[in-house]
Amino acid sequence: MNILHDNSQEYISVNFLKSMNRYFLNKQLPDNLKSKDILEILFSETSKTTPYSINNTNTFHTYFFEKVYNGIPMEEMNNVFNLDIDKAKLFIDRIVLENKFNYLLTYLDSKDLLKFKNKEIFEQFLDLLMYIYCKRYDAGVPYFIILNLLYEELKNKIIKTYQYNESDYIKLISKKLMGNYPYYPSNMTRGIIPGIINKEFSDEIIFTKEDVLNIAKEALDNLINYEPKIKQLHIDLLYSCIFSIDQETRIVTLDRDSCSKIKDLIIANPAGYFDNFVRLGGWTSNPDYNSVACEPFWEQIFGSRDEMNTFIDSLQPTISKICLIKNFWKLYQNNNYKAIEFEGQGDVAEKIKNNLEAEIKELDILLDIESQFDELEKDRASTPRQNDNEFYKIKYNAFLNHIENISLNIYKRITIIRKIQLIINSI
Repeated sequence: MNILHDNSQEYISVNFLKSMNRYFLNKQLPDNLKSKDILEILFSETSKTTPYSINNTNTFHTYFFEKVYNGIPMEEMNNVFNLDIDKAKLFIDRIVLENKFNYLLTYLDSKDLLKFKNKEIFEQFLDLLMYIYCKRYDAGVPYFIILNLLYEELKNKIIKTYQYNESDYIKLISKKLMGNYPYYPSNMTRGIIPGIINKEFSDEIIFTKEDVLNIAKEALDNLINYEPKIKQLHIDLLYSCIFSIDQETRIVTLDRDSCSKIKDLIIANPAGYFDNFVRLGGWTSNPDYNSVACEPFWEQIFGSRDEMNTFIDSLQPTISKICLIKNFWKLYQNNNYKAIEFEGQGDVAEKIKNNLEAEIKELDILLDIESQFDELEKDRASTPRQNDNEFYKIKYNAFLNHIENISLNIYKRITIIRKIQLIINSI
């Protein structure tokens, strides 16, 4: 028997007490409560609890899906499994526009994976989850449902329920994880591979790390086949091609073959890669406290720092954001190839918008000071006279005072200061 109510959580908090995995009727309820006699039968202390009974905390919410669920006719939601997949996707898009998506998501999340009428509806359900995930309408519900499908125990139940053989089931889940142009759930494989490497799965699953890596590589190949010009989606798919994770440093190593394919695409069309190459290092509540960083796997993609240096030097002036790229890279090289940190020196995002021009001017001043210092040191070495030491000390201290007024906090600044101080202390 279905007990109808507008809001299940409100209904529970008012009428029931929870103990372990079941609900009991609140004994303080008034005698004139509608249908109290029925509720006393369903939620008494002597009533049985089964996997599908209404007093089971895991299935209670399913009894709230009846004719209308928060403005969405139940018939429409049920029918989404029978529609042509393109029409079903349009239905989801419409529900999102009408701000009713959370109700649909709750409904989908309530579905028992073993209770669909047939395997076709089960597979339609998976397709809808992947569409929701790839459109970024929601990440959590689709991800955890798919994650559960990886476990051997649930696999065995599903192949028995829907008459799959084991290889067909594995092909089905592989296909869903791979996706197809233009929708690829790459963040799923990007999450699953580390889970396997780090032994985070509580029980045996159907895939090895190599299996999931091959799925990620096939997705990248599929995208390249449809889109040979590189864009951010290619990079997103590359990030899911995880070969290993160092257990001490946590450094991620990407698949070498996949990196090579991306490198070829970048060489053929640099703009598509460098459009988003320079970016903020992270998110902070204070815009003045952040760093300027770049695409993190450039060295694995290009193979070495020297190759990347040569490639950036060869970029044509027509490349979008070329000034920002060149300025950043010069700063990056002089910071030992690390992100440039800023604290209380103005909005860091604005610095990027301004092509890091103020920062590059400060770097040029630092490099000029270093050049002057090196020339004076050559002069001092060629004409070593004790009486001239004071002259050099005055010059070198003036350099240090000048550097103190430069706010650019990079590795090159520190090395110049140390180099000058070392000489001052020695003469």
